[in-house]
Amino acid sequence: GITDNTAAINAAIAGKSASGGGIVYLPPAVHAVINGIVPKSNVWLLGSGQRATMLKCNSNCVVQDSTVQLSSWHMSDINLGPLAVGNNGATALTFSSVQQSVIERLLIEGFTTGRWLNLGGTVPSTITDSNLGGNVIWNDFRDITVYGCATCGTLSGHYGSTPTGSPANSANVPDQVVTANQFNNINLFYVTGVC
Repeated sequence: GITDNTAAINAAIAGKSASGGGIVYLPPAVHAVINGIVPKSNVWLLGSGQRATMLKCNSNCVVQDSTVQLSSWHMSDINLGPLAVGNNGATALTFSSVQQSVIERLLIEGFTTGRWLNLGGTVPSTITDSNLGGNVIWNDFRDITVYGCATCGTLSGHYGSTPTGSPANSANVPDQVVTANQFNNINLFYVTGVC
């Protein structure tokens, strides 16, 4: 819970993704994360249980690289919380362009002035699957318990610079859509603001 494990965890995730994917297992322990964990496609970050594997974060815990599209990310059986009281305004999970991913069996606690989830808002410059585009779609968030949050979740699409052809003077065409995501058995306690 003292030594910064950010670089080691991120190196393991990047290595698995580069070799086609796989499981990065976090053993039972308190893992200090000074900078955010960066998810990569086709990797499962697997903990040992919500009370056994803890990521204590100095800032935002899991933060997708906003320039790269993410798909088939899996994360489960982990406890996320701030490293210190001064870090309680951070966001536990931030995904800017993610598809076909599963986030499950998490316990998120202590972000009393922060968020548990931030989805969308940034269109990546590297899109590996043009059929999916830069969208936030087909993800499954399930069996997550959150103790303490302010603006608990943010879901935000993004509009491009090209107006739609019809009707006239209508809004610009979305270049990022946040839709078709499932939220199952999400429990929020001690909510201090608006979700």
